Amino acid sequence: TFTNVFATPTYATFTGTKILEGKDLTEGAYSFELKDSAGNVIETVKNAADGTINFSAIEYTKAGTYNYTVSEVPGNDASVLYDATVYPITVTVTDNGSGKLVADVQSNSIVFTNRALTPATVTFEGRKYLDLVLAGGFNFVLKEGDNVIANATSDENGYFNFGTLVYDREGTYTYTISEVAGNDENIIYDTNVFTVTVTVTLEGTEFKANAKVDLPNAATGIAFYNHTIPEETTEVPEETTTVPEETTTIPEETTVTPEETTAVPEETTTAPEETTVTPEETTKVPEETTDDPEDTETPNPPTGDGSTVIVWFGAIIIAFCATAGALFSKKRSTDNE
Repeated sequence: TFTNVFATPTYATFTGTKILEGKDLTEGAYSFELKDSAGNVIETVKNAADGTINFSAIEYTKAGTYNYTVSEVPGNDASVLYDATVYPITVTVTDNGSGKLVADVQSNSIVFTNRALTPATVTFEGRKYLDLVLAGGFNFVLKEGDNVIANATSDENGYFNFGTLVYDREGTYTYTISEVAGNDENIIYDTNVFTVTVTVTLEGTEFKANAKVDLPNAATGIAFYNHTIPEETTEVPEETTTVPEETTTIPEETTVTPEETTAVPEETTTAPEETTVTPEETTKVPEETTDDPEDTETPNPPTGDGSTVIVWFGAIIIAFCATAGALFSKKRSTDNE
């Protein structure tokens, strides 16, 4: 009697771990392949959120030695340095003699460590002038080809920037910066277009990006100049009313003390000319009169009468006094001057 016994099949599972340095790991970000000894892909799986890598179980129905490899599928993210390690796995399946197969897995710990590129950062900024004065409220655009990368508006101090651009892969990037013309008809907008080139390279094993920026004019940087159109105006002379400044001039108090002069009037004694009028001695002989009324003559006025002499002498005294008074008054006036 011949009795055949079919061995109970056995299974083997392969697991690994994914580590990403430099940034957070996300679920399903990376892929891994399990291949047989002929290089055929048996299965492709992705990482879990915690970095775990799990392949499905492989069934073995007969004893033998099975060889495999596990590797990471290189991605196309230039910001990540992929782990190129290939891990070999050997599975030995044996019959324990009681109709049961046993699988023995021999492999090193499978750990794939990726490294995120340390990115380079660049900020494009510029200045805006209106009539040579820094001005705000004007708009600008950053383009790569026809694609708008960022927009910016000048602040109250005339400065604008497009924020921070991050470069996590090598390459050469070319941009244009220009002003977005407004609708103010009184302003002539700057139509200059600045071309900016950024060259990104990796620095050795650091896997660090380095960005070099080439500006069209490194000395002055990016600056836009707008100008206002002068308005045509008919100048009307401004009416100005000049109010005279009220000034109150207080006359300087001056006290002029008159010079004390004591003018002693010169004593002048004018002695009146002595005149002695001696009355003429006349001996009046009475005329013989005739009682005849027709022969009467008007007698001559008396001469040498005493009253007449007094009147004449008084007149001389009065004239003398008047003359002396006038002379004294004139001299006094002269002395005062």
